[in-house]
Amino acid sequence: MLHSKFSRSTCLLALTLLTIYAFVLFVGHATKAERTSRQSPSADWLMWRCDANRSAATPLELASDLHLQWVREYPPLEPAWLDEPRMRFDVCYQPVVKGKMMFVNSPRSDSVFALDTNSGAAQWRFYADGPVRFAPVAWKDKVYFASDDGCLYCLRAADGRLRWKYRGAPSERKVLGNKRLISAWPARGAPVIVDGKIYFAASIWPFMGVFIYCLDAETGEVVWENDGTGAMYILQPHTSPAFAGVAPQGYLVAAGGKLLVPGGRSVPACFDRRTGKFLYYRLAENHWIGDFRVAATNDYFFNCGHVYELTTGNRLAGISPEANIDPYGPRGDHAPIETPEASCTVTTDQAVYGVNQDLVTAYEVKDGRIKWTSPVSAERVWLKAGSRLYASKDNLVIAVDLPQPGAEPRKSWQAEVAGKPAAMLAADDKLFVVTLEGHIYCFGPQPTEPTRYAAEDRKSAPPFDEWTRRARYIIGRTGVAEGYCLVWGIGTGRLVEKLARQSDLRIVVVDPDKDKIEALRRRLDEAGLYGARVAAHLGDPLSFSFPPYLASLIVSEDLQAAGIDTGKTFVQRIFYALRPYGGVACLPVPADKQDSFAKWVTAAKLQNAEIRMPRSRELVTLHF
Repeated sequence: MLHSKFSRSTCLLALTLLTIYAFVLFVGHATKAERTSRQSPSADWLMWRCDANRSAATPLELASDLHLQWVREYPPLEPAWLDEPRMRFDVCYQPVVKGKMMFVNSPRSDSVFALDTNSGAAQWRFYADGPVRFAPVAWKDKVYFASDDGCLYCLRAADGRLRWKYRGAPSERKVLGNKRLISAWPARGAPVIVDGKIYFAASIWPFMGVFIYCLDAETGEVVWENDGTGAMYILQPHTSPAFAGVAPQGYLVAAGGKLLVPGGRSVPACFDRRTGKFLYYRLAENHWIGDFRVAATNDYFFNCGHVYELTTGNRLAGISPEANIDPYGPRGDHAPIETPEASCTVTTDQAVYGVNQDLVTAYEVKDGRIKWTSPVSAERVWLKAGSRLYASKDNLVIAVDLPQPGAEPRKSWQAEVAGKPAAMLAADDKLFVVTLEGHIYCFGPQPTEPTRYAAEDRKSAPPFDEWTRRARYIIGRTGVAEGYCLVWGIGTGRLVEKLARQSDLRIVVVDPDKDKIEALRRRLDEAGLYGARVAAHLGDPLSFSFPPYLASLIVSEDLQAAGIDTGKTFVQRIFYALRPYGGVACLPVPADKQDSFAKWVTAAKLQNAEIRMPRSRELVTLHF
């Protein structure tokens, strides 16, 4: 009996030890597998400059000889800051790639669209309520982007359907910005994602409040929010103290437990990525240097041609001779000196790659000393993919083989594009090049007859019809052919289109019908009118947050949708939105409601209001 009992105990002990040993082996194997997976080459380019560090470096090795697969032509873009080279973050389309899908932002048409990477064929398009000026972010089965409407969007990558939307702005208040109706707190702190968290920022004016967020990337729930860095009492670059602070404009960077928030023309501010706690903002110490492009390792970050210590924000060295501490030059004439290559370095733990004296050059990460200079002439190095750098000069795209021991860098491939390269990325075994002129080129490993998608054929103007006559009559009767026009109630949408074709008006449409808004956006986009000329917003015209005195002209095709049945409230809202001394509302008030309309205007006591009744048409004009 004793022997039998001892045997069972021994067996149980042995079984327990074996279980523990197996568990340790499993965990060790899983950890190793996870580590191997993280270190394996990625075929994706998930965000601007590839990753959360904005390194512009990928382990993906492209073929030594690349061939044009397809090219798409889109209209060129007009950046928000025309005369400030350090803030030209929206000068071209900025694609990202996950799997076989490319996702592209369009500030011109307030949208994000998807292309097939193999064929270049269009897959879907999603419209926001404002320009989308920064590259989207791809993660798992989702696509994220920020817009000038103050919101962060999460879409389903497969079909572009909205998963969730988070408003970073504190209210729906609207203002005119870059000739567009946008949020008073546009989201120009472009998103970055890491560890299942997505970070972005809203507001560009510190005195109006600045809002920096960390959201759960799956659900959109807030992890933390920092809204206290807009009105800090700090030294300004002219060494005088003032209430001002972080003004997010650029791509956020996540590195070494820190979140870097670019400030447009200033060096970035730094926050604790886990808690949102403000750490430092060396504004006065760095005077006028800085731009929207930031890259980082876990120990250093790089901005406008300088290397900084990530922990403290202390400036350590310059990366290249082009980096000027004084961006206005020795003449003091306030003519900005652009340092594009110094601002847009390719960063790894081993080297920083750029251009020095028109030659492709490698620098030491810590102190910016030159490691080697190649004989290859270039204007900018865009990325590192595997063992090669990809650069450009004029209209040439150039591959540079990194040097092996005892050898020097050499140019191994080049191709011409029609235009000037303004962005470049490597993914899905392909090289993609975007030009200032709006073209997207795809180069792949296999020789083929490339597919060319010419600039989208714009449908010819519809024939002259009743809507043509009505639009012409409105313009002639009111004398308003330029400025801002509000359209309350879409109706068929034909009046909107005809007004856009026959005038220089910038038209803002508001309607409560979601399907009508979506249909109008797509139709006018196909006609080349959406975005800069016409923008449509979902909402009730009576409660929509129009800026006061915005419109030179207000019209409607559907007065029921516009809210005419609210009587006096309706005319009061029109008065609020019209410009004084010249603003006109031209409305299709039915004959049986014209007397009531006149009474509403009288009851509202609108100063300087004048009603002019029609002679033969139902278009009543209300002048201020």
